[in-house]
Amino acid sequence: MATEWKQIIPSRSQYDKWGLRERRLDTGFYHVRIGFSADPLKDDEWARREALKYGGFGSHQWRREQGIDYKALGGQRIWPMMNEKIHSAQIDIKNWTLFRVIDQGIRHPTVCMWVAINAQGDRHFYREYYATDKSIPMNCRAILSYEKVSGTYIDPAARKRNAETLKTAIQVYEENGIWCIPADNSFVGYDSVRNAALSTLARHALSTNKLPYYFEELKPNQDQLLNLASTPALTFDLRFTSRCFEECVNLRWQEFKGDESQKAPKEKPVDKDDDGPDCVRYAVQSPLYCRQPTPKLMKSTNINIEQIFTERRKEKKHQELLNRNARRAYC
Repeated sequence: MATEWKQIIPSRSQYDKWGLRERRLDTGFYHVRIGFSADPLKDDEWARREALKYGGFGSHQWRREQGIDYKALGGQRIWPMMNEKIHSAQIDIKNWTLFRVIDQGIRHPTVCMWVAINAQGDRHFYREYYATDKSIPMNCRAILSYEKVSGTYIDPAARKRNAETLKTAIQVYEENGIWCIPADNSFVGYDSVRNAALSTLARHALSTNKLPYYFEELKPNQDQLLNLASTPALTFDLRFTSRCFEECVNLRWQEFKGDESQKAPKEKPVDKDDDGPDCVRYAVQSPLYCRQPTPKLMKSTNINIEQIFTERRKEKKHQELLNRNARRAYC
C-alpha cells in the first residue's frame, strides 16, 4: 500500500535521527512526518531544554513526541519518573483542603482516593480505599466513615444509566449520602500527572542539590529546575496509598499490533490495574481548589428590641432629610 519511509531533509541534531520523512501511497497521496529538527527555530539548545520534560533524548516520550517514532510508547511505562523515595511524603494537611476521587467499578474494584490540595495546587494523596463485590450503599458507608471533605469527584462514566433501574451511579451515590461531581477524564490528564511528578523531582533536586536518576543525562541547571518546580507537585503517603502508587508506577501503554502503514498506532493504557491511576489522573486534571482560612468573627453584642427600633427611626429620619433636600434642588 505504501512505499518505505525516506528521509528528505537531513537532521541538524545528533539527538534526532529523523528530520523529515515522507511516503507516497499507491493513490499518489504524500504522507509527511515532521520531527523537531525540521523546524529552523528549534536548535540543539532548544532540544536540550525541552528534552528535560520528557526524561532525556533516549526516553520513549521524546522519541514519540519529537522524534516521530509513533511506536516508541508501545509497552512502556506511562510515568517512568515516579520514584518511591522522592514521591513519598508525610505532610501535615491541617491547612489543606480535602477531596475524594472515586472510580466506580463493577468487574474492576471500586477505588476511592483521598487527596489534599494546598494554595499552590500541590496534590497529596493520603488514603486509599479498594473494594470488590460490594454494592454502592456498602461502599458509601465505608467511605463516609472517614473525615468530611470539601467535595467528591467521580469517573464521568458514572453518569450512564442502568438499563434496569434507569438510575445513574451518581444518583445512587447521592441517595447514599455522597454528592459527586463528574471528574475531568481528558487524555491530557496523563501529561498533567507527568508534569506534577516532574515538579516533585525538580523540588527534590533543588532542596538536596542531588539530581535524581531521571535527570542525570541532561544535567539541568537551576533555572530549568525552577521552571519545572513552579508547577503543582504530586506526592503520596505510602503508609496508606501503597497500592495506588504501585499501580501508577507499573501502568504501561498497550503494545502496538498490526501494520503501521495500514492504521495508526493507538495510544491507550493497558486496561489492567488502572483504577487507582485513573483516580490520580482525575484529581490532577480536575479543577480542585484550596479554601482560604475563615477570618475570625467579631464578638457579637446583645442589642435589645428598643435599641433596634431607635436605630431604625434614626435611619428613616435621615432618609427623609435626604429626600427633602433632593426636592428642594429641583424647585
